[in-house]
Amino acid sequence: MGSLATFLVLVVVALLGGGTYMFARYLARRALLESIETKLFLVRIPKPKGDNQPNTDYKNEVNIFEQFISRLSSFRRPFTCEAAVHHIGEEIHFYIAVHRGYADHVIKTIHGLWNNASISEVSSDYNIFNPEGSAVAAWVQQAEHFALPIRTYPNLETDPLFPFLGGFAKIREVGEGAAIQVILRPAASNVKAKIQHYLRALRQGVPLPRALRATSPPGLREVSVALSPKRLQEEEEKKQQGVDEEAIKLLEEKIAKPLFEVNVRVVASAPTAREAQDILEGLTGSFGQFAAPTRNGLKVVVPRNQSTLINAFIFRKFSRRQTMLLNSEEIASLYHFPTSFTEAPKVKWLKAKEAPPPPVLPTEGVLIGENIFRGAAEPVYITDKDRERHVYIIGQTGTGKSTLMGNMIVDDIHRGKGVAIIDPHGEFCEYALAHIPKERIEDVIYFDPGDT
Repeated sequence: MGSLATFLVLVVVALLGGGTYMFARYLARRALLESIETKLFLVRIPKPKGDNQPNTDYKNEVNIFEQFISRLSSFRRPFTCEAAVHHIGEEIHFYIAVHRGYADHVIKTIHGLWNNASISEVSSDYNIFNPEGSAVAAWVQQAEHFALPIRTYPNLETDPLFPFLGGFAKIREVGEGAAIQVILRPAASNVKAKIQHYLRALRQGVPLPRALRATSPPGLREVSVALSPKRLQEEEEKKQQGVDEEAIKLLEEKIAKPLFEVNVRVVASAPTAREAQDILEGLTGSFGQFAAPTRNGLKVVVPRNQSTLINAFIFRKFSRRQTMLLNSEEIASLYHFPTSFTEAPKVKWLKAKEAPPPPVLPTEGVLIGENIFRGAAEPVYITDKDRERHVYIIGQTGTGKSTLMGNMIVDDIHRGKGVAIIDPHGEFCEYALAHIPKERIEDVIYFDPGDT
């Protein structure tokens, strides 16, 4: 992602001149600095098995993610939630990207809500782009006025994440990739005040179209001030019916939970433009489930200027033009971590549960590894006394058995201790001989039965 991002920025800057060039350079530099200050975390949730499934309804688990979003409503900087399949590999990864100043808070919040979750920092950003292929991107906007809520998970029979996972599951293991990006920042307080103003007008019997005619708060794109023609006709029919209780209920639902300004982007890459478009359509088609006759809906926009949108995706730049107003319940409906009800085969689950180290660990002996629990690493030593009781090293090929024994041997040699090796192949003995210091050469006895 990094090399492509640099290329796109250079292309944009090269096309500009004068003061515009300097301003564009400033914006590009600021975007780069903000991306450098961002920490990216891979989040893996353990999948309960059999009778260990804690809930009988997926909505209880989606509500946990809603709580997570609500607890980040004090952030002053945007943060990002992403689901992605890399251009090499087929697993569906779930990421959180935040400013480094909020990283510890996010980690603690996730561990507080998902006790056994694994959160690992990603040092090098992932890549969904086929280096020799094509990419296409889209962003999502609200179909109606921002004050109207979309259909959310409490009103859906099945997990809204399933259709998106189905789209990801069709991506080929090599050469294709895709991502859904959700960038959020808390909405200004005047946005809620504006919706409360609409509510007061509705309670006085003002029809919904007239109540929503006020100018939108700065930064919010009011998609349809007077609503769609069909909606206008419906509202005109209600004019003589007095107070619109249904509209009041919807707007009250909107402001009952923390409000956020949100960008939603979908990007796909494949060997050909047609294949990339097919992946994009397979993912964006899932946004239709959030529409309902009395509610808002979501529209997918595929811009002509693809490079600008892809650049914004790479740098995780928040766009005022692409802003939607959503509450925490709406956001959790669009994006959340997989639940115990998620059956998609390619989700990157946490397959081994992390455990805290024992209260008292040896502080001397041979270093055999690290215990990592909730991001904290603690060295693990094995004492000579424990080694005297025999150590069995069991594992598949390539899991590090020889490396562990080699490290133990080198440590013993440098501590002046004795070592005895029986090696049927000879390669391991050669490794040990290569690490014997000059002062201990005379201590070596090398016996080869084949050397007669």
